[in-house]
Amino acid sequence: MRNPEYLTIVIARELILQRFTGGPRVPRREIVLHVEMAHCASVRKLVENEKQIISDALRSLRDKGLADNSKHGWFIRDHNPSGTDSIVTTDPACPRKTISTHSDLFSEKTIGSGRSSVYLYYYQQYRDAAESGGDKVWKCKIGSTRHSQPQTRIREQVGTALPEKPKIGLHIKTDVHEKIERIIHDILKVRGKHIAEAPGTEWFLTSPSEVEEIYKFILD
Repeated sequence: MRNPEYLTIVIARELILQRFTGGPRVPRREIVLHVEMAHCASVRKLVENEKQIISDALRSLRDKGLADNSKHGWFIRDHNPSGTDSIVTTDPACPRKTISTHSDLFSEKTIGSGRSSVYLYYYQQYRDAAESGGDKVWKCKIGSTRHSQPQTRIREQVGTALPEKPKIGLHIKTDVHEKIERIIHDILKVRGKHIAEAPGTEWFLTSPSEVEEIYKFILD
């Protein structure tokens, strides 16, 4: 999976919301400067048309009611993305889990629709250790597969020698799994959540709820 080397509208929107939500009105040039500096500090690469991308991001936020430039400067409103239709099938014997044909690997939540999948899984020991210390994020793996169910792909990654099975915290059904996975990775990297020392490139300090929020933000 590539690093978020090039500025996109989605990344620019994320940086704008992180810095300016709920603050005073600011000139457009200040927003442009912040996004350029923040993105360059993260990935050290810009594209020639980054100012146009930032302008497009601001217009996108305005169209969604998250930004206002009716007076001098821009005001960024609190971000509370609208939800999307969720597809959640509950096992009556275990209300927090989604029924699956793979009885040993349950999806705690399934959203979206499509023929392929983006998934987040973690190990309970990571979550327990984080929550015991008061943290709301822990080590999570975010990947994708062209199949509608991620269990087979996850089994290929984790094998059978580990002392505990992973928990599938979030299963996103989609027809553009590679694109959705890439954007989620990019936003988490911008937020400083990537675990560089972990094997591979798909481990992040995050949570199923944060990744679900990012997915809904993308759809917005």
